[in-house]
Amino acid sequence: MKFKDLDKSVKAAFYAMGVIFIGLIAATAITIYIANKGHEDVIDRNYYEKGLNYEKTLEDNRIMSEEGYTITGNLFTERLPLVSGKNQIELTFQKKDRPIEDGQILLIRERGATNKFTESYQFTHLEKGKYKAEVEIPDLGQWVITIYGKHGSRTFRKTAQIVVQR
Repeated sequence: MKFKDLDKSVKAAFYAMGVIFIGLIAATAITIYIANKGHEDVIDRNYYEKGLNYEKTLEDNRIMSEEGYTITGNLFTERLPLVSGKNQIELTFQKKDRPIEDGQILLIRERGATNKFTESYQFTHLEKGKYKAEVEIPDLGQWVITIYGKHGSRTFRKTAQIVVQR
């Protein structure tokens, strides 16, 4: 039996399977292209160094919390503190309610599962423990904000999940 002798419905089924097969091949090719175009390493390049300092970082954070170090600001108190675009962020860095004048604050903005949007922002000291920076949020959605407050040789870390809806 030849193809031309088959019933119309069987021919239609074969044609449909051919179109679906070509569609699957095209979808696979597009997926591979997109995956290779935006390739990121699975493991962070600084993975080993972070692992070595992990326990020390946790211990420093615990000790500094017990000593009364705090980082406060609207970033942690407002329900939707950031908008898509440029944001002026002001934070207060204190130890037992006394402002830290000689500290440094670094904010790292990142998105889960990708390094594409990871950026860091250094804060400038204004007065009496107040620090300010302009942080840009390029898109709506969920962002991970990590703030490092450095005082002396130790670093206090605070992380927040922020949702940008406007």
